[in-house]
Amino acid sequence: MVGFYGGLELIPFKRVRSFSFRPDEDRSWTAPPTVQSWGFKFPLEKIRYAAVNHLCVELGYKNEKRIIEPYSLRRTKESDLLLHAIKKKTGEHMAYRVDRIQSAEITDISFTPKYEIEF
Repeated sequence: MVGFYGGLELIPFKRVRSFSFRPDEDRSWTAPPTVQSWGFKFPLEKIRYAAVNHLCVELGYKNEKRIIEPYSLRRTKESDLLLHAIKKKTGEHMAYRVDRIQSAEITDISFTPKYEIEF
């Protein structure tokens, strides 16, 4: 198979850990598979696409823009959706309420996942 891959070195997959569940999160819920199910001001599909392709997102939240690494979407027991992400600038784990996100734009900044992508 070396000829087919042109001598590319295959790198073994490295398993990464998941974010811990918060006490207020519903462990039984999973994100729906399509954008039609969301119903928010902006398409969450952008964030899902960025996450699975390891691209950062410029997120508008609380009248501020920040660059994030998106990792998972979870629902609280009160049915609020939370976007779990790492702030690129500080490395801080954040959970953003999706109904409070003002904008989301995919950037050309890639990232190496520190946690499992759960979209």
